[in-house]
Amino acid sequence: LTAGDAPHLDLDEEIAVQQTVLAAIRAGLVRSAHDVSDGGLAVSLAESCIHGSVGAGVTLPATDARLDAVLFGEAQSRVVLSLAPEDVAAVEALAAEHGAQATRIGTVGGDVLRIEIGDTPVVRVAVDALAGPFHRTLPEAMDAPVAA
Repeated sequence: LTAGDAPHLDLDEEIAVQQTVLAAIRAGLVRSAHDVSDGGLAVSLAESCIHGSVGAGVTLPATDARLDAVLFGEAQSRVVLSLAPEDVAAVEALAAEHGAQATRIGTVGGDVLRIEIGDTPVVRVAVDALAGPFHRTLPEAMDAPVAA
């Protein structure tokens, strides 16, 4: 079902986010970056874990918003960056300089993707369990060999 209005896009906010990310990359502060688009934050985090072969622990603020909107909402102008702990303050300063919001949401490590909202666990899945379907689904649908 296709319905409703297109997601809101604030061009000034998008420019600020892109300038911040570009400046952080140029400064050598970014270890990985993934846009939050198709599938929202949960999919962005899952794909980042799969491609990096590492887990993450994420804690989002408690909210009255619907769970599906928090996890899978496709609001514009969001990018998940991973950084060394000692580089977080520098990236936050770049965000402030460019007028973008920067929010720490968690840490990278282990072999599980864990997402909590407030004190409530909502996702806990091994990275290996995410990777299998991610790599197999399209080839199996096309009856093609699966790459190792």
